[in-house]
Amino acid sequence: MTKLLSTTTSSTANLDLYVYECQRLNTAADAGICAALKFHCEIMVVDKPIQAIDMLPLNVVLERCPHLKELHLPRSRLSRAGVILLVDCLSLLPNLVLLNLEGCRIGSPAIFPLLDYLSDPKCPLVSVNFRRCSLGHSVKDRILSILKCNSTLKNLDVSSNQLGESIVTAIQECDTAITVDCESNLYVHEVINSITHGIGFIVAIMCSWILIKKALLSPNWRPLLGTAPYTFALCLTYLSSTLYHSLFKLRAAKSLFKYLDHGSVFTLIAGTYTPFLVISLEMRPEIAQPMLLAIWLLACFGLYFSTFMRTHKHFTVISTTLYLTMGWMCVVAAIPVIQSKLIPEPALFLLLQGGVAYTIGVLFLIQGHGRPAMHIIWHLWVLVGSALHYMAILFYVVDSTSPSS
Repeated sequence: MTKLLSTTTSSTANLDLYVYECQRLNTAADAGICAALKFHCEIMVVDKPIQAIDMLPLNVVLERCPHLKELHLPRSRLSRAGVILLVDCLSLLPNLVLLNLEGCRIGSPAIFPLLDYLSDPKCPLVSVNFRRCSLGHSVKDRILSILKCNSTLKNLDVSSNQLGESIVTAIQECDTAITVDCESNLYVHEVINSITHGIGFIVAIMCSWILIKKALLSPNWRPLLGTAPYTFALCLTYLSSTLYHSLFKLRAAKSLFKYLDHGSVFTLIAGTYTPFLVISLEMRPEIAQPMLLAIWLLACFGLYFSTFMRTHKHFTVISTTLYLTMGWMCVVAAIPVIQSKLIPEPALFLLLQGGVAYTIGVLFLIQGHGRPAMHIIWHLWVLVGSALHYMAILFYVVDSTSPSS
């Protein structure tokens, strides 16, 4: 009871001191800060964006708040003076583990004092959010210093800061235990990625319409059944990739389309098999049916894995292996398919070329983690591979079923 009264008295005194300092400096007291002080909260969240002048009364009162564990100052307008005051405030909080400055747009060099503070091995912070703080290109050495010197920090968010390829690559190659979020820092790369597959999506829509129209001319249902999944998967792949790369500033949207972008690759592979297995190999069900079942089961597993197991430590290796396994699974039935002559030789040649194009692209995809420009080249190889496979389906699979053939 005595401890409770002491805490209440201390909280009231802290609130009174904060309000007094605000009045003395002719600045408005923040409701979020007042609530945190009054109720002795471990988490302090400002009610509205604050400026450098607002840090002065906070600086006075935080010396009495060693219990504070989280400080949230989103969208605050902190100049260099505000950052210096913030660093002084942080030095008064030995138990603070989280600092949230999302959307503050502090920029360089105003942010330098805070980055220098984070480089101190004695800094108690465990998680820091610098998302959309306009850090720019000049923070490279200080960011790397944080990664090398700070043994307490576990999570650092520097997403959407226009860092550029050199800094992002240096961060990814740095040997550190800190988890760093570098998303949405490669504006030029993202724009180019959006354009490449944006064009691919427009072309895919037009080509899909041509293919479906041709399938509808057939007197039986197989051409439509074979081409519908393929055209859907083709358009979905290019659409999800375009949205994933173009909405890079919207974290929730980017996260959603990231799942679609990666998962749609599995549906595209299975969808590309479908016309050949359903239409061309109609007369060889002992080959077509087991392969059709197997490829779509693998696609379903790939969708599940890419959606629910992204944190698996071997995620990239497993997903890439699955891509290649599905893509080249046709080799198992290559000899009987060739001997059957149900798929024309030009179509098989286009299939092989498309598979090689995708495989070459995967080599660039693997390198894309450390070298973002490689992802653009991966996109170009996807365009080549899908174009070759489309021509095989249009001219040698669906065309062979039309009345005129």
